[in-house]
Amino acid sequence: MRPSRALLPALAALALAAPAQAAKPLVEENVRFDGSVTELDPFFTEACGFDVFITTKGHFTGKVYFDNAGNFKRFVGHPSMAHIFSSEFGSFETADRGVDKFTDNPDGTLRIQGTGIHFKEQGGPRATGLWILTVDPVAEELLDAEYHGRFDLEVDEIDAYICSRLGP
Repeated sequence: MRPSRALLPALAALALAAPAQAAKPLVEENVRFDGSVTELDPFFTEACGFDVFITTKGHFTGKVYFDNAGNFKRFVGHPSMAHIFSSEFGSFETADRGVDKFTDNPDGTLRIQGTGIHFKEQGGPRATGLWILTVDPVAEELLDAEYHGRFDLEVDEIDAYICSRLGP
């Protein structure tokens, strides 16, 4: 899953608001997208400076894991989706498949360990493999990034690339 900066506060809030339960993971999200709905994407519309729309086909499952005391341990997302990004200037399709683990660090930062296809445009750049990201969820800032695999684009370059592909 491409961890867009728009998702970081929501994931941090989800981690902090998760109910305490012992051991068994809680399925927090189980969403299917049939590809029939195209929506204005507020994050990319703001980032790009023009209207950006997204159509998604696939599914996303999110689980919250707890330690034996019932405290939040991590959030694990399982995306398997294809996205079509579009604007009045053009469109393109990308894939997002794999496993993403979000863990709170003792210092208040968030560790994101993602494996799989984070971004892949047919005939274009891709970000596939393992990335380990440390972010400040309050400041919405990427603090550290480690990449293993094929990363033509790093996480902080994907948003700008999407805007450049859809712009005038």
